[in-house]
Amino acid sequence: MGRSYGMPEIDDDELEAELEALGDEIALDDDTSYLDEASKAPNAPTAIPGADSVTNKVTAATAASHHQLIYVLNNLVRFVTLSCYTLGN
Repeated sequence: MGRSYGMPEIDDDELEAELEALGDEIALDDDTSYLDEASKAPNAPTAIPGADSVTNKVTAATAASHHQLIYVLNNLVRFVTLSCYTLGN
């Protein structure tokens, strides 16, 4: 079941010592200048591009009229479907 990938045998103690040495090296690295650029980055957008234009604005009245239109169309479809079913029987 096991496979050999041509990797050398690694001593767990040796690997643990190397990992600790890396941890110590990282802890000693106090240079955080790479974070300066991140703090100067522009803010993330808060609106959809083009949302300020008049054509893209949906008012509450427009949304309500669309909702009413969908309601009427759904009822019309139900009526026509029921009429066709009734006429067929």
